[in-house]
Amino acid sequence: MRVLQIIILAFLFISCDQRKQRDDIELKDAFTSVYGVSEINDRLVNNPEIDLAPGAWHSALKLKARVNDFSNKEYCLLVKTPYELEPGKLKFVQIEGTNNCSDSIFNPAVGKEYDFYNLFIEYRDSVLSINPDKEKIGFNFFNLKSEAVEISIDGQLNSKSEAKLKDGQVCRQVLDSCEVTIDECDRCENSSYYVKNSACSSAYSKVCGIDNCGEKNNPACIRGEVATGVKDYCIQDSPVGFCIGAARVGCVDKMLICE
Repeated sequence: MRVLQIIILAFLFISCDQRKQRDDIELKDAFTSVYGVSEINDRLVNNPEIDLAPGAWHSALKLKARVNDFSNKEYCLLVKTPYELEPGKLKFVQIEGTNNCSDSIFNPAVGKEYDFYNLFIEYRDSVLSINPDKEKIGFNFFNLKSEAVEISIDGQLNSKSEAKLKDGQVCRQVLDSCEVTIDECDRCENSSYYVKNSACSSAYSKVCGIDNCGEKNNPACIRGEVATGVKDYCIQDSPVGFCIGAARVGCVDKMLICE
């Protein structure tokens, strides 16, 4: 019986390793046809210091690729910042439809997921260089083009003339009853991220902009009610949210912010 268990474990390990290798090959093949880079978070990209909320996932950038079967695929580079002795994590994920990177932090990694304590991401002249600790990862995007007008596979023109929502505007509004009254984060100029501004514990509102949660005068990062057991979230020093450094969690117009 023990021999059989060892054989099964070895088979699972080999299968998992082979799947990761296939994912790595798929990722490299897709990145040879990247034609768009967007949602660049300048607090992660070309920034020698990471000053984002520790222990939280953040989006670095989004990539648009046209793969061998002429279908479009979108990938996000996601970074979880280190927290105390816990290393950070870095992964590429594939997203579907009009989803933003901030909606995809729980998507499985495509290819290898990296642990790190020190990280530098550089994007210049169509070259993406990623250095988690002593590792070096590089991609050269030869097929970049302007995103002002994009031609879809069926020949239709998709213009970018639709009015965009500015950073800081609520693009998804969840009421206390958990009813969603606004859901248009695809119109954000940049990305969007979650905020706590209602008593609903199963869904959260979102605002447009690059994720600066936890910083002073910005929305608090969300810790969640399930972990804290708090019924009334909108209180001073609410445990439902957390801030960076000396900033404290406050509640203004029902939204948790860092003061």
